[in-house]
Amino acid sequence: MQGSFLCLKCRRAGHVVIDCPSQQWFPGDGWFFSEARRHLDFGSHSNKSQQDLCTRCRDLDVLQLLRNNIPWQRTYDLNNTSVQGNPFMKNLGKTGTIQFLSECGLCRCLFALAANPSSADQDVLLFPFWTMSRLAGEDDLLIDIASMQQRFAKCLMVVLHDRSDKLIDLPFSTVSHRGDAL
Repeated sequence: MQGSFLCLKCRRAGHVVIDCPSQQWFPGDGWFFSEARRHLDFGSHSNKSQQDLCTRCRDLDVLQLLRNNIPWQRTYDLNNTSVQGNPFMKNLGKTGTIQFLSECGLCRCLFALAANPSSADQDVLLFPFWTMSRLAGEDDLLIDIASMQQRFAKCLMVVLHDRSDKLIDLPFSTVSHRGDAL
């Protein structure tokens, strides 16, 4: 079972972050454009036609997350949304303790989409958003919900969030655009 873990620190398979032999985290924003991300190899697990989700990913119910109405209409509203206990934001765990399994298709996807952590204390968050908001970037876009529902798809954002980092005082919407979406 130990060989099935995916490490966010070094971006290799075979161990969790706490057991990572690497002394440093994968460098900066390089993960999104790296050869390592483009050529992720999960061995025989990625070739299975019928893949079971791990318990955590099954409990996430990502289809229900996408079916729900998105409660924020502006990036300002998203910034004021409490991450703690919000049913629209799923906290997958801390980067230092999270376990992504190579046997789980959703784990592999979330692992590939997660930005590079800079410490073991960041929360890995998953929440729904509008694809149009992703295109608008970090602007405080006022969303016409009725129009959005008819014209644009929803996506799932995978974001690293560190509430204890006082050195980086960025709005949550800005931080969320530094991650990736599905």
